[in-house]
Amino acid sequence: MATLSSAYISFAIVRGFPYGLGDLPSDRHEFTVPTRRQSRRSDVRLHTRKLQPSERIELRGLAVTRPSRIASDLLYDREDPEAVSHLIVEAIREVYDYPGTFADALNPHASRFGLRRGDGLALLRWLLDLVGDANTPRWIAEARDHITRNASVKGQHTAPSAAATQRA
Repeated sequence: MATLSSAYISFAIVRGFPYGLGDLPSDRHEFTVPTRRQSRRSDVRLHTRKLQPSERIELRGLAVTRPSRIASDLLYDREDPEAVSHLIVEAIREVYDYPGTFADALNPHASRFGLRRGDGLALLRWLLDLVGDANTPRWIAEARDHITRNASVKGQHTAPSAAATQRA
């Protein structure tokens, strides 16, 4: 099995620990590793995915994936969008992660939900609307500012999509 120095505690374990976000049950331990590995344990699942340094943090001495990456991983695994949206709201509310980071992490999933390809901001809005939190307009504005700042740093001139900006 992978050691914690080369693996990052991933989404299922975080369903109950160490963040305590969401209502998704966790009956197995899940780790993200940079290269293919196997475990003989039935309660361990290893995911081979590349992690950027910005997608992980040290929390209480453990290397863990950030909630924005957890949300992305859950969507890759076809988890219920409403359950993922609750995780997102709780993470933003408790300041474990930020709206802009979620918008970035959700980019690859937008087209699967009928949105413009790469439009993580619109997907974030849609997921937040599922929960109906009163802070949604503020969080979308924060995510839009994050995207605008990052685009100007990279020299791009992109505007947030109309789907993400309506009702904001």
